[in-house]
Amino acid sequence: MLNLVKKVEVTPLFCYNESGDIMKKLKRVLKENWLYIITILVTIFISTYSLPCYIEAPGRMIDTTERITIENEYSSKGTFNMTYVSQLRATPIFYLYALINSKWDIVKPEDNGGITQDEEIGLGKVLLKAGNKYAVKVAYEKAGLEVKVASKDAVVGFVYKDTKSDFEIGDIIKSANGVKIGSSEELSNLMATYKIGDKVTYEVISGTKKLTRTATLIDYEGKPKIGILSIDVIKYETNPKCEFDFKNNESGSSGGLINALTIYNKLIKEDITKGLTIAGTGAIYEDGSVGEIGGVKYKILGAAKSKAGIFLVPYGENYDEAVKVKRKYKLDIDIIPVKTFDEAVTALENYKIVDK
Repeated sequence: MLNLVKKVEVTPLFCYNESGDIMKKLKRVLKENWLYIITILVTIFISTYSLPCYIEAPGRMIDTTERITIENEYSSKGTFNMTYVSQLRATPIFYLYALINSKWDIVKPEDNGGITQDEEIGLGKVLLKAGNKYAVKVAYEKAGLEVKVASKDAVVGFVYKDTKSDFEIGDIIKSANGVKIGSSEELSNLMATYKIGDKVTYEVISGTKKLTRTATLIDYEGKPKIGILSIDVIKYETNPKCEFDFKNNESGSSGGLINALTIYNKLIKEDITKGLTIAGTGAIYEDGSVGEIGGVKYKILGAAKSKAGIFLVPYGENYDEAVKVKRKYKLDIDIIPVKTFDEAVTALENYKIVDK
C-alpha cells in the first residue's frame, strides 16, 4: 500500500540562533555608540528633570489695548503695556544658566514664604480680577462717568497649610451655614461668632459649578479662622461697557495701573500715549492709589528689551530698584515714579518727547 502522506518541513517562528545574532548586534551598537547614547540621556535629563525650585527671569510685555475693549472706544496711536515676570521650571540646565546670568534668579518655595509656583499663579489670577475692577472704577470716575457697584464677592485667593478645609483657590463663597456672604468682611465677622473647632458648611461657586465646602475652624491668635485668604472682587456697572480678555496664564495685581490708564485713554478724546510704547507696573486700589509690587527688576528689563520708551513704577522702593537696574544694565528707557492714578495721568499728559 502506498503512503500518500507528504512530508512537510516546518520552520520555527523563533530561532534561537537569530535571537543570539540580534543580541550580538545590539551589544556591538551599544559598545560602538555608548558615548552618543549617554549624551542623549544626559541631555534629556538636564532638559526635563524638575528641581524643587523655579527660575524668575525678565518677561516681555502684554499690550493691554488689545486685552481691554470698551463700546465706542477712542483709538490710540501708541500702546499701554503690562510687564511681567517669567517663571520657568527649574530644570538642571536652567538652574546652571541662572547661576551665571545676573538677570535670572533661583527661587525656592521657602524664599517666597513657602508659596509654591502653582499657588502663586492661582493667587495672581484672583488678584488680577480684583485689580481689573478697581481699574474700571478709577478710570471711569477720572473720565467723569458714573460707576455703580453691581455685586461684590468674597473669593478665596490662598489656602494656608494649617487649614482644616477643602477650599480651593478661586472659590467664590456665597454662604456659610445658610447665611449669605457678600464680602470678605462679612465672612470674617460671621466666623467670629463661632468657636474654634466648630465645623461650618459653605456654598461656593468653583468655575461654573456650585459646590459645598466644609471647614473646621482653627485657632489663629485665639480667634476662630478658616485658614484662607479672602479677597473682595467687585463687579461694577458702567456705561459704556468694559470687557477684559486676558489669557489663562496672565495673572497678578501689578497690571492694575496700566489697565486703568488703558481704560481711561479709551474713554477720552485726547490720546495720552502720544504714539509712544508705554510700559509699567503697580497695583491699583479703589481710592486710586498705586501700590508697590514685586519683580521690578525683571519687568523693567523686559520692557527695555521690548523697546518701551517709558516705564511707570510705584514711588518708593520699586522706583529705587528700577533706577538701580537701569544704571546697572544701561537701559534706554525713561522711568516715571507715581503714587496715584491721577499722578500717572498728569505725568503722561505733560511728558515731552525728545528726539534722541
